[in-house]
Formats: sequence, C-alpha cells, structure tokens
Amino acid sequence: MEAIFKEAVYLIMPRMFKLDVTYKVVHKGDFIYFCRCGGQFYEIDPSIAMNEDLTEEELLVHKDSFRMKKDEINRVEINSKVRYWTGNIPNNGSVNIITEDTFNFIIHAINDYPQIQTFFKTVIDCPVIVSIDPR
Repeated sequence: MEAIFKEAVYLIMPRMFKLDVTYKVVHKGDFIYFCRCGGQFYEIDPSIAMNEDLTEEELLVHKDSFRMKKDEINRVEINSKVRYWTGNIPNNGSVNIITEDTFNFIIHAINDYPQIQTFFKTVIDCPVIVSIDPR
C-alpha cells in the first residue's frame, strides 16, 4: 500500500442528493486532477490507486472526474476535526478548496493528516490554512 501515497492523496466529496464520491487527487503540470476511484462506501479501486502513470485521459475517464487549474485556487483550508458525514467509516478531517467556488472534501482514512498538509503545501502556490482539532 505504500505506493498509494507516493504522488496522490484521497478525498471524499460528500453529496447531499447523490452518492458520495472518492477521489484520487494527483497533480500534473498546471492542474490538480480529481480522478474518481471509489463510491459511497469509500472503497478505493486498486487499478486506479496503484497506477502512478495514469494519462490525462485515464484520470478524466469517469463523468465524476474533473481537473482544477492550480493558479485558479485562491486558498486551501485543512481541518483535522473528524466529520460525521461518513457515519461509522473513519475519516481524518476536511479540506476546502476555494476557487470562484468552494469545493468541500472529507479526508479519506487511508491518508493521515500530515500527508494532506504536505501535498497541498508543496503542490499549490497559495495560502494553505491548517486547523488542528485540540481533541
């Protein structure tokens, strides 16, 4: 499982009226890619997770996958407070990516909190605001 973390992090997009989506988040060039790799039960498809050489077409093959231009991100807010959205499935806090819109994600349990911080602090050139839950 170590290869899973090399260049990617895993985030869950909670959706009120649709099934949640699990994303493999990678950076290539000027973009951050959100490649759908799992669904409502927060499983991760190993064929996507273990493949470090996915092309842009492969990253965007699913209709729920998308990309975001790095220079369009105004700031990233990372919070270690556990969210209850996932029920009894563990998670490690939340990430909000602010562009013209706000994208809200839950940190998948497969990542630890420092991995998320390191990913966003090294990948994008904008403020990364980190909040640690005192619990």
